[in-house]
Amino acid sequence: MTDAAVRGEKWALQLVLDKLYASPKDRVVQFELPPIRNPEGLALALDSILQATAAGQLSPSEAASLSAMVVDVNAKIMADVRVYLATVRKLGEANDKKALMQLKAPYPASDADTDTA
Repeated sequence: MTDAAVRGEKWALQLVLDKLYASPKDRVVQFELPPIRNPEGLALALDSILQATAAGQLSPSEAASLSAMVVDVNAKIMADVRVYLATVRKLGEANDKKALMQLKAPYPASDADTDTA
């Protein structure tokens, strides 16, 4: 078949191109997913995926894929928190109160903490 494609046979070219550039099998889904800015947002995102699946907006496999992405975000957040806590521990052991006061948490405790009033 590849020899035929190289010779310019249209049917063979089409088969080769179809294999190389397969159309995506996933569908675009639209549903409300809350922002994930902190651990609380992770729980809300997973609940949103569960609710969309229960309502028939997402198939179970789509829900599994989206949940895996949320879990990946969770791993990133937890890694950032571990680094933050290690920094707090080092500064505490060094008794560096000034640096501790200037240190900002990587994620606010809740979305209410992000409001500027």
